[in-house]
Amino acid sequence: MPRKLFIYTLLIALLAGSVSCNKWLTVNPKNQTSEANQFNNEQGFIDVLWGTYQQLAAADAYGLNQSFGLVDVLAQYYSGKTAISDYYGAAARYDYSATSAYNVQGAVEGIWKADYGAIAQVNYILKNIDSHQEVFTGDNYARIK
Repeated sequence: MPRKLFIYTLLIALLAGSVSCNKWLTVNPKNQTSEANQFNNEQGFIDVLWGTYQQLAAADAYGLNQSFGLVDVLAQYYSGKTAISDYYGAAARYDYSATSAYNVQGAVEGIWKADYGAIAQVNYILKNIDSHQEVFTGDNYARIK
């Protein structure tokens, strides 16, 4: 009988402890913030805008593939299509079905993801900027918008 009582007491304590500590279990990562917190000051808007420029500078966007990398290969600016290594060679041959580590389809998907990610960032700025005009100094509202 004492053993059953101990088990029941332990189960009740665990059950009561698990339902009463919702706030304790909520963890907010330091590298993430909510939309409301991000756009409550001018620096938040600036950070999102800089992040958008950084995203566009990546290799999947204008940092490589949309400025001179994959785009130039697809435009046939290079000769010797079999001599080009990695996915550029497959792209020069318009081989979108290659499943190697250098896959053209993955590169094209990376371009779309980078661009739509940047568009999403800008849309968040545009969604929030008009309702937070008071946080801007000087002409930063007009510059960011």
